[in-house]
Amino acid sequence: KNDGIFVFDFTNPRDVETVSNFKAGKKLLRDFYKNSDIRKYYCNTKATKKLLYYPNALDEECYPDVLNHLYKYEVILKHRLDTYNERYHWTSLHRARNQNIFMNEKIVVPYRTKTSAFAYNDVEWFCRSDVYVITAKNKDVDIFYLLGVLNSKLTFVWLYHRGKRKGEVLELFQVPLSEIPLIELPNDKKLEVSLLAKLITEAKQEGLKSETHAMEAKIDNILYEAYGLSEKEILLVNESLKD
Repeated sequence: KNDGIFVFDFTNPRDVETVSNFKAGKKLLRDFYKNSDIRKYYCNTKATKKLLYYPNALDEECYPDVLNHLYKYEVILKHRLDTYNERYHWTSLHRARNQNIFMNEKIVVPYRTKTSAFAYNDVEWFCRSDVYVITAKNKDVDIFYLLGVLNSKLTFVWLYHRGKRKGEVLELFQVPLSEIPLIELPNDKKLEVSLLAKLITEAKQEGLKSETHAMEAKIDNILYEAYGLSEKEILLVNESLKD
């Protein structure tokens, strides 16, 4: 119980011992995080867990040390195939994703959250399926502009009323994430939102409790103006977000 098969927790002495016995297998270890590592404009980038990652069946000749480790869990891993009606090799990860998703710049968000919790990183950041990873389809996408819009008050209100919720908790699956309306701003305003989101991210990485309310408010005001909200409508948005 609590021993890692594919995920190793470095606060667990037995997991530490397992990893220390790897030789070639160390090449397959990737930094691994959970949804609690994410906050608004911030995500932890100091991993205490490692993921044994390879996209297909294990190359047994190259990684006999990993195979020896997996043999201890062969019954569990084969049972997994029956449970999910899968045909991949028993040593494979369950539905492994393309590693580039986790290696390059991205926005990450917990799939359940009470508050806005979109964060940026451009490091090795593998995670479970309880985190959604948003990547740019092409170079024309300004990912920091997207981050600023996603963390705005208007987007939160939209998600709260038009998205999926369980009580007061937002459920951020592919839908409604893919349905969030994104407004096209003039280039100068878009760049301003992008720069502000980047500065907030940098501030939060230096200290999670860094004061960034003024910059966040600037983003909100830019979007209020872009959508043509009246003072009464802005007041309604702000009042609806009070505890």
